[in-house]
Amino acid sequence: MGVSTHITLPAQVRVGDVAKVIGACVGLKKKWHDLGRGHKSVDVVGIKVLNTSVHSMVRIVWQNGKGNSHLKSGDLYYHFETGDERSGRLLSCSSWAPWIALGRRLVDFFGGSIDYNDCDSTDIDYQQRWKICLCLADDDEEWDDLQERIMKVKPITEAEILAADRDASYPLESR
Repeated sequence: MGVSTHITLPAQVRVGDVAKVIGACVGLKKKWHDLGRGHKSVDVVGIKVLNTSVHSMVRIVWQNGKGNSHLKSGDLYYHFETGDERSGRLLSCSSWAPWIALGRRLVDFFGGSIDYNDCDSTDIDYQQRWKICLCLADDDEEWDDLQERIMKVKPITEAEILAADRDASYPLESR
């Protein structure tokens, strides 16, 4: 089955917000969408959240990212139920540097933790405090702050991916 990286985000985080941050990290185009009454939302062009045959999981898919060449297209599974004591939202992917770099970005943005290698004895290799106000933002200042933060996300750099390669089970040169 292989070695996986597990990215655990707060249980309150919305899959749509995670998808937007992923889209921004891989270099997809971001644009403002006017919601009226002085509020706006970030739209990320090219990111999709798709249903799967498993009701507790969706697939986040993108193509044509303008950022790092390792992340131009891809897909991740977003689990609504983790089945363990962490009880957050789980993204599971191969233990490969681009996924680890993306996981760090997501954990830095929302809070949570990363297990770089699900087959070793360490369950948490990287962790940030949960940012609940971002996860529950639904109106006024909190909403506006979340949208501004998403708009400011820059694409993942080659340096971030090279730094993550130290922690990956599958080195960059193996792909």
